[in-house]
Amino acid sequence: MAMRNLRLTLLGLSLFLSGYISAQESVSSSGNTISGSNGSISYSLGQTIYISYSGTSGEINEGVQQPFEFYLLSIRPSLPENSIDVFPNPAGNYISIRISNISFKNLRYEMRDAKSNFISVGKITSNTNKINTSNISSGIYFLEVFESEEPIKTLKIVKP
Repeated sequence: MAMRNLRLTLLGLSLFLSGYISAQESVSSSGNTISGSNGSISYSLGQTIYISYSGTSGEINEGVQQPFEFYLLSIRPSLPENSIDVFPNPAGNYISIRISNISFKNLRYEMRDAKSNFISVGKITSNTNKINTSNISSGIYFLEVFESEEPIKTLKIVKP
């Protein structure tokens, strides 16, 4: 009788704990493992669950999948390739605008929400500029870069 009670107790305990035990699960569209002499790294595409940490020297995203999405909506045809980059996207507590191969002296940006309300406006004053996005809610935003009054690049920004 004591052995039967022990089995029932262990069965009940294992059923109870199975509701609290979980593992990372990912439904991915693609992935691979890359190996080298110093080790290997596995990656997957399609899962966008992560945690963002930021400090004085930068920001890092940790999680099942590091999403990497670019949504270029418009660009001036004469603009050199990769002259304006915005990262990270999806945004964390800030996004950075990096300028290369062009002068930033007459550049400014406007960030708007999907209803075209201004979220942030500012001048681009160096090759790398940070925009604070910690105070905006999750959603889709549009970042437009202007040279004087002419729009030269528009990107869609995702805030998870």
